[in-house]
Amino acid sequence: TTAPPTTAMRRLARLWLVLVLPAATAFVTPRSRLRCPRCLRDSASDSASDSAYSADSADSADSSVPRRPSLWDDASLYYTDVPSLRPSLPSRPSLPSLSSLPSLPSLPSEQDDLFDGWTAPASVGQLSLDPFAAADFFGAGGATAALSPSSSYLRRPAAEWTPEVPKVPKVPKVPKVLPDLDQEVLARKVRAQKEMVRAQKEAPLRVDSCAYFYLATTLNLSDAAMLRITFTYPSLLGQTVDNLKAKVTVLKVRLGLDAQDLKTLLEKSPQVLQLSAQNNLRPTLAFLKETLNLSKSDLRNIVLRTPTVLTYSLDTLHQKLHFFLGNVLPPASTSPDKAPTSLRLNKTQCKKMLLENSSLLRNSVHTCLLPHLRFFAQELHFSPESLRKVVLEQPRLLTYSLQFNLRPKIVGFFMERLDMTFSHVERMMKAFPKILDYSLQDNMLPVAQFFVSDLGFSTMEFRSIMLKCPRIVTYSMDKVHQVVSYLRDDLGMNPRQLKRIFFQQPQIFGLNLSSNLLPKIHFLRTEFDLNPPQLRKVIAGMPTLLGLSVEDNLVPKIEYLRMYARDEEELREVVIIQPTLLGYSLKNRIAPRLLAMGAIDEPFRKIAGTVTLTELKFQKWIKYREEKRQETRGWSME
Repeated sequence: TTAPPTTAMRRLARLWLVLVLPAATAFVTPRSRLRCPRCLRDSASDSASDSAYSADSADSADSSVPRRPSLWDDASLYYTDVPSLRPSLPSRPSLPSLSSLPSLPSLPSEQDDLFDGWTAPASVGQLSLDPFAAADFFGAGGATAALSPSSSYLRRPAAEWTPEVPKVPKVPKVPKVLPDLDQEVLARKVRAQKEMVRAQKEAPLRVDSCAYFYLATTLNLSDAAMLRITFTYPSLLGQTVDNLKAKVTVLKVRLGLDAQDLKTLLEKSPQVLQLSAQNNLRPTLAFLKETLNLSKSDLRNIVLRTPTVLTYSLDTLHQKLHFFLGNVLPPASTSPDKAPTSLRLNKTQCKKMLLENSSLLRNSVHTCLLPHLRFFAQELHFSPESLRKVVLEQPRLLTYSLQFNLRPKIVGFFMERLDMTFSHVERMMKAFPKILDYSLQDNMLPVAQFFVSDLGFSTMEFRSIMLKCPRIVTYSMDKVHQVVSYLRDDLGMNPRQLKRIFFQQPQIFGLNLSSNLLPKIHFLRTEFDLNPPQLRKVIAGMPTLLGLSVEDNLVPKIEYLRMYARDEEELREVVIIQPTLLGYSLKNRIAPRLLAMGAIDEPFRKIAGTVTLTELKFQKWIKYREEKRQETRGWSME
């Protein structure tokens, strides 16, 4: 019901050909037929021709009316015009007719193309093939002859052209003959076999029977690690358990790993288990231990931090360690030029550096380590001693990008904008190697712009500040604004005093305002009873006072000065006149000079002038004052 009309009619025609026509073979005459409606030009002549049709008038009936031969016509009609090609066909037998045979219902006009516009005849003999199967079987040109009533295939009785398939007799099943065994022995074997099968089904799965369960259960690797192994290192799952156990044993024995350490190592780098225990793991561990004089705990720390070191070949490890130990470990290959190829560290320095920064062993010698070494040594003209000191304090400098980190900061900012020389850069890097850890856009440039634009420093002055305190560019702008606002707004410092404080003591920006800076200023105000102008004069006169410890530095100096001062007012006047007095060393400067002045009876207030003299000038002054005092005594005696 859901098929298209053409398909439905096609199926109906096939059903009629297969079921109805074979049953009426003996009663249908081949002379009664249906004509194609397209070829029947005159209905009267068609009916006369159908009624008068006989075996001898098939070619002469209605010969005046030209028509197209029907699919059900005699095959000889196709060769009427060509006598030489007309085949010799046997004569048609005369069959009785049956007038009561129902005819095939005519197809609608729109379905005439079902059989190329032709309708099936009412009598075609016994037929077991439909026209489509005939076309496939005999070919496109032989379908008509195969379905023609005069065809030899259709004129034969069904018994002649339909062979009977002989029935094959069923072979009776031969009962299985059991061996002539004792029934009790046979029953015992059957029971044993059943028990073995049941035991195999009920036995728990051996977790050590495959690599996956060994890694997941015995080594207790996490689900994430097992998923990573499955998709990234599937070859591990194809190894035998004995092979994996051999590698795990080497790692445990040579490194002293416990279960948790082994789990951490394998979850970080599962590819370690792809290495051979005899050809890779043992030689690599032995090479590292002998070359760097590592203990088992040191080797364990390096491997746990950087497990990929076990995957390198011995040649690669030799090149990496030669970069650090050039004078200890000979090079694997000589350099064509005279460029430096090693830092020339001793084993103790190299061991300490690699224990703290074992990730350096992951970097390539030719694409990372050597270009950094030549950048500092050849382009920046660092001395070997300075370069070793900088690298030992900050080994990560060897891993920073030359293009996006080191060159923009050192060459672009320090040397071009601040006009630093090679010696300036080397001195600053030795003082604070970690300065290159900070961002150029977020830290260095904003601080430099604030000092030059807002505080009125020149570029050369800010360069001097950076050479004194390279950490100045590492402070946040909030911290810088906080300190400046307190000194300018709360204490009333003028711009000149601010510049003096920041130029002489830029470390003030590193002090905590509430826990460090405010208590010191409060101590100076209350200890000497200073008013705001006097406090500003003392702080601006000796800004380094803000960087000294109150309990360990200022209090012992003030107590010692009180021993020589006449009263508190004299001490207060001396501090206001010369605030730098509190900045000198008590042991090396203040105490020796007060003793020398007391020996010649010089007043305490003169310490404000003598404390700033050099040692040679101070001795000349003492000698001069002593001679003057002797002259005064001589005049008084006279």
